[in-house]
Amino acid sequence: MTEADLAALLGPVRAGNAFEETVERMLTVIKLGLVAPGNRFPPERELATLLGVSRLTLREAIKALQQAGYVESRRGRFGGTFVTYTRPAPDPKEVRRIALEDSDRLTDALTFRLVVETGAAEVLAAQVLAQSRDLSPPVSSSSASADSSSTAAGATSASADTSRAAVVASSASTDHASPTADHASPSTDHASPTADHTSPTTDHTSPTGGYRSRDVLLARLADVNNATPGDYRRLDTLFHLCIAELTGSSLLAAACTDARMRLNDLLNAIPVLQHNIDHTAEQHTAIAEAILAGDAERARWAVAEHLEGTAALLRGFLATPTKPTRRVQPSSPTGPAAPPAPATPPAPATRIGLIRRAGATRRLGRS
Repeated sequence: MTEADLAALLGPVRAGNAFEETVERMLTVIKLGLVAPGNRFPPERELATLLGVSRLTLREAIKALQQAGYVESRRGRFGGTFVTYTRPAPDPKEVRRIALEDSDRLTDALTFRLVVETGAAEVLAAQVLAQSRDLSPPVSSSSASADSSSTAAGATSASADTSRAAVVASSASTDHASPTADHASPSTDHASPTADHTSPTTDHTSPTGGYRSRDVLLARLADVNNATPGDYRRLDTLFHLCIAELTGSSLLAAACTDARMRLNDLLNAIPVLQHNIDHTAEQHTAIAEAILAGDAERARWAVAEHLEGTAALLRGFLATPTKPTRRVQPSSPTGPAAPPAPATPPAPATRIGLIRRAGATRRLGRS
């Protein structure tokens, strides 16, 4: 993972709580899978500069994370801070427990995610459209005035066809993404949303940056669509955060990271089955197609539809389970009639009442 990759999602911590915020931000990177298990963080010098803290503060944060079992420090030429955290096994009961602790916060987090992620897709699609216009060959004024609307419509249609073909080719390519979709090595970590397709000076809004953004988006799409159930959540996170990061807005990327982190434990507790991956692959492909076609409105709706499905799944764990009603077996009309129920003898208190009333009657008759 390069310094630019982490810079787009983290940034300097606030003064006064340097240690706590350093731990929190490194924990975010670990839990979201931006640095995959077995891979390492950038060197201390780079990471301290990125977070805007001293190396002493960074070492204290790393020590705290190591004691908690999230990382380990290794010495030597190939040493560094390596991630040891592994995601716990999915547990639907845990989802319900977490969700019921504060259902209002869950609704708030789902709304927050919907707003920032649909906005990121819309912005990126608009940028792609602007870049495609910048790269279009110049048109003479006479031909442009003759039929400008037809030309625009044709360009939009061609862009949509091109993006769809690119997405299909990317998803179908097994060389582009292995079943585990792990392009990382101990010395070079590609687990970030931009992998190594970018450098600190890369401008995603330039024509060259536009091509690189396209490649990154298609690579992330291929990774998540070919993921195994065990690695799906991490690669799904990278795909979604990739869209925000490619807009070039560090604030938007940080907001999307924050939104994802608020739901991370709930999402990880939900079991992932292969048919779930197949279903969401269609939605991920629709999102990528809309973005690469430069269709901002379609990109926004594609993300909204995808996130609403996730929200409905999480809300389902909040529903109070109902006990099944006991079925009463109807009596057969042709069968023998049931014997009459024996008369219930009066309770002792009732017998005492009868005796007392009878005795009172006899006393009244004598008087």
